[in-house]
Amino acid sequence: GPIPCTRRSASGVRNGPPAPLDVDARPLDERRVRLTWRAVSGAWAYQILRSLTGQNLFSQIGATTATTYLDATVEQNQLYQYRIASIQLGPPVTVGPVSRTVEARPGTQPGVVRAEYVAPSQIAVEFDEPMDESIRDPQRFRVESVGHPETVVVGRSGAEAVLTFARGALPPAEYEIVVGNVADADRTPLDTLRSHARFVV
Repeated sequence: GPIPCTRRSASGVRNGPPAPLDVDARPLDERRVRLTWRAVSGAWAYQILRSLTGQNLFSQIGATTATTYLDATVEQNQLYQYRIASIQLGPPVTVGPVSRTVEARPGTQPGVVRAEYVAPSQIAVEFDEPMDESIRDPQRFRVESVGHPETVVVGRSGAEAVLTFARGALPPAEYEIVVGNVADADRTPLDTLRSHARFVV
């Protein structure tokens, strides 16, 4: 339940630890959001506050002594806002000011739909939904026994990436491409069970 405590006074006199910095909220799938932040010197624990976006009705959903929290009480496709406050042991127990607000929208994990060879040295990789900027990084794509592409161009929809390999790097054969450490437009990570596709040159 909520921790009884005193808050930072209205006059601005600090009677609690500072607000946590580098707060991040990242959806893991349609049921979970992971919160992370930087440790605050002097903090004994952290209070986790949540609101639906647009309502500005923040309530405590938990507390932790760690610098990470897993919110497993979310609903798919709802946009949530989070704030973190530091708690200092007393007497009295005090809660510092809240962090900046961060948002997350839990949703299903994206997956690779297919990969197709485009002569002479490209592969078009299609995802089942728009992806974030992570798919612009050639190091996130690897063709077994060939390696990483030289460049990646992302289609206008954000759901397709065209990879260019060195000329001659893809002799006629059947290949498998593996995609790793990418996320969709809501920052939900790629489903590892749907992170690869076979294609024929």
